Amino acid sequence: STPVIFTLLSLVINNTLVYFHVRTVFKTADMSASDRSFRQKIHKREVATQGLFYVGTFFFCFWSAIAVRVMEAVSVTELDESNIYWMLVIMSATLPLQGFLNVFVYTRPNYH
Repeated sequence: STPVIFTLLSLVINNTLVYFHVRTVFKTADMSASDRSFRQKIHKREVATQGLFYVGTFFFCFWSAIAVRVMEAVSVTELDESNIYWMLVIMSATLPLQGFLNVFVYTRPNYH
């Protein structure tokens, strides 16, 4: 359970740090032209959106696996797995989707 929590926290923290770094770089850049300022705002928004897609895809694919692991750690035994069958089905469907959805996330800037 600790590695999962560490992974989730580091994912959110790292993507937040990337966004703030990009924002800082744009703030320190020469702001002489209003067109440049407008383009920088667009780039900041694109960085934030792309980071949100990375994190959102990860959470979408792993929320059920995390929930199952927490339930197993707290109270669910092998005999109780029939009670969480629907959760196991969702986990089996969403975990393999991560690679498929990541293709869309990684190629999104090329098409956007």
